[in-house]
Amino acid sequence: MADIAVVLDLYTEEPVLGDLRPLHETAIEFGRPVLVPAQLSELDPVHRRRTDLDRVRLYRLRFPFDLRPPRRNRRFDAVTIEFAFADQRVIALGTELSTPAGGETSNLRGIGRSTVELDLEPAVADTGLRPRHRALDILVEAPAEVAKIHIGLRAELTVARILGAFSVRRAASRHPQQLVLSTGPAEQEWNEALKSVDVLVIAALPMEYDAARSAGNGVEPGGWRAQAVDDQTPYETGEIHTPDGGRLTVALARPVEMGGRRTGTFVTRLTEHLRPTCLAMSGVCAGNPADTAPGDVVIATPVYQYDEGKQSGSSFFGAHQQYTLSDPWVRTAQGFQPAGLPSHGDATPDEATIWVLERLYQGQDPIKHPARDRYFPRGTWRERSVRIESDGLIAWTDDGWTLTTAGTAKIRRTLADDVDGPDRLPFAVLTGPMASGNAVVQDHTVWDRLKGMGARKILALEMEAATLATVAAGSSVPHWLVAKGVMDHADFAKDDRFKRFAAIASAEVLFALLTQLIRPRAGQPALGVQAAAEVQPAITEKPASAAEPAPASKRPGEIKLEFVRRLGSDWRDLADYVDVPSYKQAQFTPGDEPRALWEWLESRQRLAELPAALVKIGRPDLADLLRS
Repeated sequence: MADIAVVLDLYTEEPVLGDLRPLHETAIEFGRPVLVPAQLSELDPVHRRRTDLDRVRLYRLRFPFDLRPPRRNRRFDAVTIEFAFADQRVIALGTELSTPAGGETSNLRGIGRSTVELDLEPAVADTGLRPRHRALDILVEAPAEVAKIHIGLRAELTVARILGAFSVRRAASRHPQQLVLSTGPAEQEWNEALKSVDVLVIAALPMEYDAARSAGNGVEPGGWRAQAVDDQTPYETGEIHTPDGGRLTVALARPVEMGGRRTGTFVTRLTEHLRPTCLAMSGVCAGNPADTAPGDVVIATPVYQYDEGKQSGSSFFGAHQQYTLSDPWVRTAQGFQPAGLPSHGDATPDEATIWVLERLYQGQDPIKHPARDRYFPRGTWRERSVRIESDGLIAWTDDGWTLTTAGTAKIRRTLADDVDGPDRLPFAVLTGPMASGNAVVQDHTVWDRLKGMGARKILALEMEAATLATVAAGSSVPHWLVAKGVMDHADFAKDDRFKRFAAIASAEVLFALLTQLIRPRAGQPALGVQAAAEVQPAITEKPASAAEPAPASKRPGEIKLEFVRRLGSDWRDLADYVDVPSYKQAQFTPGDEPRALWEWLESRQRLAELPAALVKIGRPDLADLLRS
């Protein structure tokens, strides 16, 4: 459905480790509602003869809506949708369901009441409900002084599943979705009630907050708008654009102090208010010196609180609850290339020289360092190291490369002058375990201690990521994502020279990944801008005989280009569905996978399979594009 205004998520309750927990089953998408004054000529004689039309107003309200397609091995046997007016003086005088002919039965209740209920069932048992582009029309009565009509949306769905054995489940909305419609015929302020956001981004420190707020690939300058849940919970909202032309609504906030305890209550309050699709965090961390370099960005998977457990004398026994990303998200993060981000840049030969000097000054072996190939691409080490040696900065000994007196003086002066830290680095994006603790650590033995607690390999150490993932799980937020930049290695050489860069790079990586991973709510109005609904003289659809002529068909090349632009991160689900081997998926050019997938199918004369496959993965919009 184009122009989606609200997505009403439906959840089943499933037993998980002995407890019932909500699991997302599907959703109902509501298109942009239209509210226009009813014309007297359209009303039945009873209403035309009313003597109180100076005190009440009558409106025509249309609600387009549709079910998302069921997942494999599921069908929808019945659905009940409730449209409730918050003001009890606002009532429904008439209702009508517009839907393609045949296939289902409906029952409408609520005439004369402030709540309208719609029941839908398939006309033939065991066939299930399908997407049909439905619309509910309501004749509404409201007092003349009512300037805005508040509507709450709820739903309940019966799901039949065949997962080894046949079962029937109830899926329901957990909270009502709210809409606010202006009664002005050209002032549909329905966007006021769209308080939910696609992503809630949390920063633990003011510097991290500023880095996310000013990220070059994030919200445009001047695009942030200050808002608040209350005087203790402020936040800002803005929009970031996705590669396929959509936009994500983003909220950005920070607690007054860092640490898991303060972050937990703060994030929970915002999550309840904003109902995000994804909880996210950017900022800084300590990186394992065996695997990371300052400036690298670590994507947490999994994340856990490392100091949870039992202390017995000098021994600590961990009781770690790990939170992991889904495999498609991990694959996207693993394949992400930061080239093109504002803070990323290749190292020049002079920068490579300084890098070698600094490694030796820090007592590190540049040859074994994890970032060596970024400063010395394959085949360049010998030539460049010989040049640095001939400049008198390093010398070869029986113990390996060492700094000369001139080299030591040069790197000391360079570090003394570099008080602001770098603006661009050839940093890498890494995926791996991230441990959270309750204290800032400055102890180089921490990495061995973490390994001794049972974690074989830890990439990063920080204080809030596990709390964020815990809130996401406890509040049934579908997704979470943590990107943290390495500012030091938690050792006694710890300084803040890379702190600003690490915060900026992590924010840029976070926003870039979010635009690939999160599907925006299409048609959502710009934040803070009133969305005027089109005034229509009538809300009944044209009969088939009066339909507009079909637009001219698009050329195959145009369809391919639009498909490639719009598929986004869904290419993974589509590739799995059409059985593209995993090794072949790994060979697709990063950033251009949709085109590679199209051409893989085209070379095998399998493009005809795309429409049905797209419907199965929840992209009927692209199926319609191909059928055009």
